[in-house]
This record gives sequence, structure tokens and C-alpha cells, in this order.
Amino acid sequence: MSKQDAPGQHVRRLGHTAYQAAVRLAVVAGVFCLIVVAVLVGNALRAQSLNIYDQTRPLDREERDLLEYASRLADQQARYLDPAQTGRRLTAEEQEFLRRAQELARARRLAMLKMTLQMDEADEAVLEEVRAYDAELRARYQTSLRLTETGRWLLMVGGAAFLVSLLTIGAYRAVQMPPTERPPGSEVQQQTARFARWSVAGAAVAVISVAFLAGLFRPPTGLYAALGPDDQPPEIAEEPTPQPPVGDPAENWPGFRGPSGLGVAYWTDMPRSWDGESGENIRWKTAIPLPGNNSPVVWEDRVFLSGATETEREIYCFDADTGELLWRRRVENVPRSPTELPEIMDMTGYAAPTMATDGARAYAIFANGDLAAVDFEGNVVWQRNLGLPDNRYGHASSLITHGQKLIVQYDQGNVPEDGLARIIAFDGATGDIVWEQTDRPVRDSWSSPSIIEVDETPQLITTAAPWVIAYDPTSGAELWRANCLRNVDAAPSPTYVGGLLFVCNEGMPLIGIRPTGTGDVTESHVVWEAGEHMPDTASPIGTDGMVFTVSGVWLNCYGIEEEDMLWEHGFDQLFYASPIRVGDHIYVIDSRGTARIFRPSKEGYQETASPELGEGVSASPAFVRGRIYVRGEKHLYCIEKPTE
Repeated sequence: MSKQDAPGQHVRRLGHTAYQAAVRLAVVAGVFCLIVVAVLVGNALRAQSLNIYDQTRPLDREERDLLEYASRLADQQARYLDPAQTGRRLTAEEQEFLRRAQELARARRLAMLKMTLQMDEADEAVLEEVRAYDAELRARYQTSLRLTETGRWLLMVGGAAFLVSLLTIGAYRAVQMPPTERPPGSEVQQQTARFARWSVAGAAVAVISVAFLAGLFRPPTGLYAALGPDDQPPEIAEEPTPQPPVGDPAENWPGFRGPSGLGVAYWTDMPRSWDGESGENIRWKTAIPLPGNNSPVVWEDRVFLSGATETEREIYCFDADTGELLWRRRVENVPRSPTELPEIMDMTGYAAPTMATDGARAYAIFANGDLAAVDFEGNVVWQRNLGLPDNRYGHASSLITHGQKLIVQYDQGNVPEDGLARIIAFDGATGDIVWEQTDRPVRDSWSSPSIIEVDETPQLITTAAPWVIAYDPTSGAELWRANCLRNVDAAPSPTYVGGLLFVCNEGMPLIGIRPTGTGDVTESHVVWEAGEHMPDTASPIGTDGMVFTVSGVWLNCYGIEEEDMLWEHGFDQLFYASPIRVGDHIYVIDSRGTARIFRPSKEGYQETASPELGEGVSASPAFVRGRIYVRGEKHLYCIEKPTE
């Protein structure tokens, strides 16, 4: 071999060595990735299998057989462990049966304990057992999460090593030494042996590491069966969940458009003059940290709002007397909260839905589907994500409460056939789903639900094109439905007056429905229709044989008996906020912040006052105990008559 050939031979020898190393690394990395995937899949399947047990229903025959068989297996196992007894060792399959039965039995035990607590909240022994179960659950749940996170990182590292090895193989394949130029057999054998030892050692380390992690971070078992796949373990409070304080929802402002969401104020003695610039009748004015288009929610001495940007979501609580910001709570670390941002309109924003309260907790939902419950001190009670909403303009449907149930209208999709729309009722104290309705052949909407009383029976009314659907708010059972909405995005909520439910939307007439039927009542109970130019945002309001709508810059009055538009009145500003009936007056605020206060009349527009706030307004005001709470673009205002 000449000296000129030596450098090339050396390069080829190094290429051959690198090629062989890359091949072995690829094998080790591939095996490592397969092991990690197997562990993660096993962990996921095991956790999923634990969620099949519904603790509240009776055991089915298969589960009874499982428990009976497991009882015999446990007896055999006890005899085997006891030297004085004669028994046999359980097979792996029998041990798995026994484990499943133990998990089922413990889940049923927890359900029984919770039922006992409902009957006797002061039973300290039962409470301690529930807390012990829950402590174990939280620990095992967290270790399961750590296993999943660690497995992902290991899979990324293994995948990167595998990819690098493949690239190396491709790069050095062409520069390997031909067989005649390879090193002597003994040297090749030595190199091969060294690489083989390292490969085996690497594979062994990988297997041991994954086995160690699988043993250290075991998936949650037992009590995890009580949780849904989207939930965090519930926090068991040191004291039983408090009942709502003394206070009637009708005397407060618990959600969008007040009690029941119908836009009618219980309190009627309200100020009709104020001036935001001079401060006349402005009790207080407080800056709101983050933007939002939701309305104030008031319960006793607390006022709640939410705000959000692309990266932040917050809930605020203000002192109703002073305007002091008592606390602000960030909504973060919500399980399965999406990392991507939803598509929204600027006018919608990331905090468009109005909050709701049941007197013990306040609830907020945001554009990305994050739903949170906090108590009146700002502590997070529970939170979950409902999935990134498929809504072209952003989710804006407000929350509503019925007793201690929180009801969410979560309509999605471009066409009714998408099957994405649903109504969900949550237990306000726990976040558990009380009922869920998925038979909603509707498209995405902005509309918020309302509750009406028909023959002393409550009905939950929802509007989303093309259906108006009524449900029993207690059970979620559908009561009736009417196909009367044009196939456009529904935003206005309904109003109820004179025994008729009035619904409207842009591009269609004002529709009156008699809410006394069952099933599809399109042909039998849609009994009233008038007008053409309906609002695209603001909800209608009814009183004394009339229904009023604000569409664009127009205020329209319709006569219920006449079934016709009686008059219209134009302004120089748009309306986004919904009109509110306060005694014998109606209040509505335009986008510039000018309030239009008028007496309902079939004879024409009769304005009483038009006070200026001095700040743009998109949200509907709240009326409680002689005060008006208005959310402006940047501030929350409290308007009140001066005390004499």
C-alpha cells in the first residue's frame, strides 16, 4: 500500500466504524422507543379501563360475577400465604382479575361513603376515610401524570437518537471500506465485540430505566375510577361545602340579563340621571385589569367580572359598596386546556360570556373552553376544559345557574349536521356532570340560555339555528322544539311575555312561540310573526302587550295583539347591549355609553332621560338595590342616587 493511499484508507476505515456504530445505535434507540411506547400505551389503557365503573348505578351481572370470582381467588391466595393452610399460587391472569375486582370494590365503597356524607355531613369517621382515599388518589394521579410526561421526554430522546443514527447510516454508507481493504479479521472482531457489548449494555439500561419508571410512576388505580378522563382529582375540603348564603336569586343579578336571563329587574327604584365626566351620581369607578365584553354579575355585596387576552384569563371580585378590587384569580393549569388559540372576532374577545353565580360560587368560561368555579374568597373550587370551541366568531354564550347547577350552552360547528353542539349541566359544588344533552342538530351560536316558568314548571330555553329547544333544567330531558330560526349565527336570547316566548335573529322576523307543547311544535305552536330587520346581538324585551328590539341604530316596538310593528325610532349610535325592563321604564345603553331611558308605549318613543357615561359600552348593565352596575371599555361603574 502506497503512502498516497493511506489517507483515503484511513477515511474509509473511519467511515466503516461510524456506519457500524450508527447501525447499532439505531437498533438500541428503536428498541428503547418501542419499550417506552409499550409502557405508555399500557398505562393509558389501564387508566382508561378504570374509568368504566359508574359508582352510582347497580352492579351488572358481569361485575357481580367478577366480585364473586375474586372473593374465591382472594380466599385461595390467603390460604397460600398462610403456612397452616393448603392453597395454590394464583396465576397472572387470576391476579389481574383480583386487582380489577379490588378496584371495583373500592370505587363502590367510595360511592357509599359519599352517600353517607350527604346524609350526615358531621360524621368525622366517614369524612376521614374519604379524605384518606382522596389523598391516595391525588398522589397516584400525580405520579401517573409524571409517568406520562417522563415517557414523552424519553420517547423524544430515543426518537432523536434513532433519527440521528439513520442520518449517519445514510451519510457513511458510501464511504465504507471495500472488503479487500478492511482491517485484519482480529481487529474487526474486536471492534464488533466492543460495539456489541455497548449495544447490549445500552439496551439493558433502557429496559431497566423504563421498568424502574413504570414501577415508580404507577398509573392511578382505585379511586381514579371516580374521575372522568378530563378531570383533575377533586379537592376534598376540610369542611363540608357551604350552602349558598341567605339571598334570593331574584333579588340579585346572578347572570346575563339578571334573574333567569330574561332582562327583567326585581328592583325598580333606579337612578335616571348621571354623568360619568362630572361624577354626578357615580358612586365609584374602578379600572378593570383585562378586557372583556361580559356583563357584571352581582350577589349581595360582591360584583363579579372576567377578563382575558390571548395569554391570560382572570376572574375579578369587586366590593359592591366601594368598588375595591377584593381579589383577582388567574385561571391557569386547567387540565387539557388547548395550547392553540381559538379564532375570534375583535368585538367578541377572549372573555365575552357573562359569568354566573349560585350565591356560593362564581363561574366563568372563556373563549378557549376553560371553565372555572371559584368561591367568594377567590379560591378555585374546580376547573376543566370543554374542548376548543369550533365557533367562527368565538364562544360568547353566557352561563346560567338553576339552583346549584351550572348550565353551559356549548354550540359549535358550521352546519347542524356536525353534531358538535351540546348542553351540559354541572354540579356547582363538585364540577361533576349532572346531565348532558348532545341531541342538538344546531350550528354554532352566541345566544345565551334563559329559564321561564310555564304552569309553575321551569323550562330551559335555548336558541341556535335552526331550532328553539326547551329542556327540563333539572333532568335535561327535552320538552319541545321548534324549527323557526334562519340558518345564520344566533346571538339574541329570548324573552317571555304574555304567555308567548319571543325569539329573533338577524335576517328573520320576530317569532312568537306558545311554550306548552311537546315534541316538534313547529306547525302547532309557532303562532306569532312580525317585522323583518332583527338585531344581530342585542336581545329583545317585552312588557304590557309590547315587544321591543334594538337593531343597529333602530329601536322597534311590536304589538303582541296587533302582530305588527307599531313604531320605530332611530339614533346616531349602534346598540350592542340588551335592553332591560326596570319597573315602568326600559333602559338600553348605546355603544358610545349614552343610556336611553324610555316609557313603553304603543304611541311612540317617549324618552325620559339620556345620561352619558363617557365611555364606550358593549355589555348589558346590572340593576340591584337602587344601583346600576355598568361595564365600560376600561372601567366598572356603580351608579346610585344620592342619599337624602
